Amino acid sequence: MAELEEHAIQRDRAFLVRLVVALGLGIAIGLWIGSALTSEEIGKSSARLLGYEMPDSGNSSSSRGKP
Repeated sequence: MAELEEHAIQRDRAFLVRLVVALGLGIAIGLWIGSALTSEEIGKSSARLLGYEMPDSGNSSSSRGKP
């Protein structure tokens, strides 16, 4: 009977390790996808595909208030 209990505890530990690894990978991949989808380049590409003009991010001289 003690062997069965030891085997069950070992299986529980293995399950918890797999669960933690899977959750960690899921969170990491989710954050990576989220940052990729919210990046400025993706937004500009999506806007161009939909036919919208995106304003510059302030790097050009026309956005500095010069006529």
